[in-house]
Amino acid sequence: MTLRFGRQRYTAGIPVLKTDRLLLRPWRDDDVPAYADILRDPEVLRQWGSGLRFRAKRAVAGLVAKFCDVEARLALNDMDRHWKEHRFGLWALEEQASGALVGNAGLTVLDGWNAEPANIEVGWLLARSAWGRGLAVEAGRASLGYAFDVLGLTRVVSVAFASNWRSERVMRNLGLVHAGRTRWMGDDVVWYGVDREDWKGGVRAASA
Repeated sequence: MTLRFGRQRYTAGIPVLKTDRLLLRPWRDDDVPAYADILRDPEVLRQWGSGLRFRAKRAVAGLVAKFCDVEARLALNDMDRHWKEHRFGLWALEEQASGALVGNAGLTVLDGWNAEPANIEVGWLLARSAWGRGLAVEAGRASLGYAFDVLGLTRVVSVAFASNWRSERVMRNLGLVHAGRTRWMGDDVVWYGVDREDWKGGVRAASA
């Protein structure tokens, strides 16, 4: 079943997760302009994706504003397709206090990832205005809870450019452990991972 918004179709039945400050919710057609604004920021786009295709996006998006409108629409289509194929994916992040879209977070399958058997990633992309406020950790923690408690996954990884120290800090704050460094899709990346029992044990210890 799908919902229609103009010419766009988005999957129905995607769960909504609520944290102290965020809603992790399904995407809507009217998210496109706000998501495009996020992608127009070259500091945000610099860390988005890997490989030649994404390097081209980063080079062009900072120069042609309309390109990001197109990219935002395509990104929403890709995220919706992932939900349909896997029954999990990236949520839209809405700040409860303002109602503003501040990015995305959730779970994705890493196509072509072979550094270790686990290939489901917890990830996030936030507007620069949302950096440094702990929102990525908040969203990542909700996503990991969904991965382990609802989906029953046994291990989740997270991958970042080797220069992206901000993402590494979020990974550590989430309880993920450094697993290695490799060359993937033409870029130097680091990856972290956490097993279900280790993460749940960490959550129990933190709440005790």
